[in-house]
Amino acid sequence: MKTFSDIPPELCEMVIAHLTPEEDNRFKPGSKADLQNANLTCRAFHAWVTKYLFRDMVLIVVDIQHVPKLLRFAEEKEDLAKHVQNVQVQIPPGMRWEIGMGDADTVRDSTTERLLSHFGVTGRAGLTAQQKVFCARYHEALVWPFFKVDWFLLLNHAAAVSKETLKLLPNLEYVEAGICERENLPWPTMTQRFIKKYGADIVNATNPPYEISRIPNVACLSNILVVSIPRRVKELHVTGANLSDVREWATINRLLTFSYQLYDDTINQAKLDKIERFTLNIRGAPGVQRTSHAGVAVHPNDIGSPSMMNYWKQIVWSLPNLKHLRVIGHWSQGADTHAADPNRVNPLPKACLLDLFVPQDTSPPRSIYLHDFIVHQDTLERLVLSYPGVLERLTLSHITLKCAAGRTWIDFVERMADLNCNVEIEVVGPLYIWASQTWKGCKPVLVSEEEARYRPEILPAQPSNEPLGLSKGDLWSDDEELRQEVATDMHAQSDSDMMDSDLE
Repeated sequence: MKTFSDIPPELCEMVIAHLTPEEDNRFKPGSKADLQNANLTCRAFHAWVTKYLFRDMVLIVVDIQHVPKLLRFAEEKEDLAKHVQNVQVQIPPGMRWEIGMGDADTVRDSTTERLLSHFGVTGRAGLTAQQKVFCARYHEALVWPFFKVDWFLLLNHAAAVSKETLKLLPNLEYVEAGICERENLPWPTMTQRFIKKYGADIVNATNPPYEISRIPNVACLSNILVVSIPRRVKELHVTGANLSDVREWATINRLLTFSYQLYDDTINQAKLDKIERFTLNIRGAPGVQRTSHAGVAVHPNDIGSPSMMNYWKQIVWSLPNLKHLRVIGHWSQGADTHAADPNRVNPLPKACLLDLFVPQDTSPPRSIYLHDFIVHQDTLERLVLSYPGVLERLTLSHITLKCAAGRTWIDFVERMADLNCNVEIEVVGPLYIWASQTWKGCKPVLVSEEEARYRPEILPAQPSNEPLGLSKGDLWSDDEELRQEVATDMHAQSDSDMMDSDLE
């Protein structure tokens, strides 16, 4: 071999495949630098670089006037658009501007107050004319677009752009919802021009910093993608928002209500009949969030945990060709989730959110992956027993098992072995047991290292003569009340004291 041009094609593909970004980084800015360098290094790499360089693309919708690059690419480069297989659709995050305003009268004044430490002065009177201009431009570029933008128009624009762009990609198979951070907004937006002038670190100049809210935005975008993706898509990765602020008139909740209403069973289910892999991230506060009035619930088309889970339940469990389902918990207690009006919120952080998601009489996937949840033992038993002969694998990662006192993961696995099922159950540590007859007075206990590694294959066994589930004395009365209350929440009408005018 004398030159790079003499490299065998098979070896070229192996080299280029090795330079391809890992799955977790494939949509991050700059992740394709190695591929681009390889393209400049050797002509023999060019054919393979083209394939991998355009396989993973990002559709950024950050402004109503901004034409996304991926849309222009798909329209102008039809010969290259055929290589696009995976797309992440991004919108910008929101900003909780009302937090930490101090004595400022306006949001613009708040920005100036937060930038005083950047210039080393203690009051606005100490700023020079040039520094005041900087504060004004910082506000226009890095604050105003993220709280003042008309999010209803942006979401409608995102829906239109997504439909128009994704249909132009003939080999598209995977679609994901994501966020475009402020420092990554594309050129020629005002934000990008400002950051290019002062450097990416300038976004952190404010002290105290603005609190960024991502969860509601990416959840709204996820709902939009459900109704926007073309029929050929086989894998969808979306996000649900479990918010502790359940005020129907709050801006973020009105956005969620708006996006929930976009889905129509009869129209959109046909678009999803090719979906084989579905990932649902549930971001926000842990547990079940609902209104505090006894017997009064959140309407299924509005906000709150029952409404959110009921919405995704009707979508996920109606996919006729779904083979692999992943439900992943991402919990936080930051600006995205805290309640602005705690008097109207009744959080149940120890409740099993997945109780709202387990279906009845549906076509199940072959594998189910659950990560970072508190799960009742009877919920898992229902999952295993509801789909005899179809469900092949159940993976439990970082799960806290809620069961009777004295029970362990080994007991659960042995219980599954006693049932007449053919499911491979994999438990991945750290795993916890929350076993007590007094739920409120106990703490989760990490299982032993040996038990955390225990990954049994549950094979068919003789049918057990024991009745299904635990005896009544092993259950908690408060859990039964919780399940009944949550079931009521999912089917009740909206709170009568929330006037329709609040939503207009």
